[in-house]
Amino acid sequence: MLSTASTHYHRFRRAALRLAGAGLIGSLLIGMPSLSVLAQDEKISNSVMERQRPEVDAQGVRLGSFSLFPKIGLGVMSNSNIFATDVIEVDDLITMIKPEVILKSGWSRNRLELGFDLIAARYSDVSTEDYDDWRVWGDGTIDIGRGELAGFLRHADVHEPRTSPDNRRGIEPTLYTSDELRIGYGQPFGQFSAGIEFKHRRLEFDDTITLTGSIDNTDRDRDRNDLRIRIGHETSPALRPFVQFVATDVHYDRRFDRFGFERSSRGYDLVGGTDIDLTGRMSGEAFLGYISRDYEDPRFSTIDGPIFGGKITWNLTGLTTVIFSADRLINGTTIVDAAGIFDTGFGIEVDHELLRNLILSLDIAFNNEDFQGIDRDDDLFSGGIEGIYMMSRYIDFRVGYLYQTRDTSPADSGGFEYRIHRFFVGVEGKL
Repeated sequence: MLSTASTHYHRFRRAALRLAGAGLIGSLLIGMPSLSVLAQDEKISNSVMERQRPEVDAQGVRLGSFSLFPKIGLGVMSNSNIFATDVIEVDDLITMIKPEVILKSGWSRNRLELGFDLIAARYSDVSTEDYDDWRVWGDGTIDIGRGELAGFLRHADVHEPRTSPDNRRGIEPTLYTSDELRIGYGQPFGQFSAGIEFKHRRLEFDDTITLTGSIDNTDRDRDRNDLRIRIGHETSPALRPFVQFVATDVHYDRRFDRFGFERSSRGYDLVGGTDIDLTGRMSGEAFLGYISRDYEDPRFSTIDGPIFGGKITWNLTGLTTVIFSADRLINGTTIVDAAGIFDTGFGIEVDHELLRNLILSLDIAFNNEDFQGIDRDDDLFSGGIEGIYMMSRYIDFRVGYLYQTRDTSPADSGGFEYRIHRFFVGVEGKL
């Protein structure tokens, strides 16, 4: 009953590729855990990327009833436009190291996972872009009768990517911390199932250093609370319709930001959809609904409208998996006069098993960011291709290419455009 909510998972995967690059960095971000008691189990374990390969999968180190999975990645990436701008494009070569340690329980009931990872990136020419992003997390479930209690806790100390529309263009990347807590419970009731989940997220930003001084970012510090309720029905083994309601509260530490706007807000999402499980061939979910956000500042109009989302994983053949995704939601922003962003995205990923230990992956995504309250509309595109060669249980090789664009209209809306080419190669050692 407990699994990663499929739509948010794929959105996070595409965001990782779009904002941070692919290969070594993308692999880390894609692999970050999350929790939702509100989605059914994903039973697509024989998809190309997720299927087990005992001959090349890491075995881990046994520690009593736990298994320790240490891993370290080394990689090099060329970036044609490190500042993500169309004014002066600066290219550089980035060397990255990524250690990771995950401790997993081996209990017959209940589950616990603890993890830590780090990305240390060093630029050959522009050392002011160097960063050290790290995360630590815990994720677990406890069986209670017929139900399941789940919890997730994560702390991240990371940097804001240059591709973010809220990036304030400092001479160094802006650092911030993210603390996230999730707790939820789900249980079946005959053909019905019900789940409730509370999520809290805290963001705190360091000051942005510029050539003329520093920008105080305390007006961006905020807390977000989400309460999610989901009720489902097992109409058939293949279809499980559901309805879901989410109440959201966003509270900024400072009542007014540096431009005099009150950005705290409240709102809700109400959606209906279905989980899909066509045993081994197709799995996922799709939903359609309505979203609304009200802002404390009377100058911001209520943002509301239809939303949708979904991710369908299709095993086209025994060697090829195709993943379709789509979503529409509201994101926050600190752009002057803009209340928020209606973000609509579509994506497709194709994974093909050329050999048992050689996988070719193609990932394409398109997003439209419609800024509410101002005349600005951004189109983003990302397309990447990656080859993964699993040489043994101890070594993987990755090589690939990622292309990213942002186009802003109208041209004088204050946005920034970019074209970025990234090539990367990496090796990963594991136990």
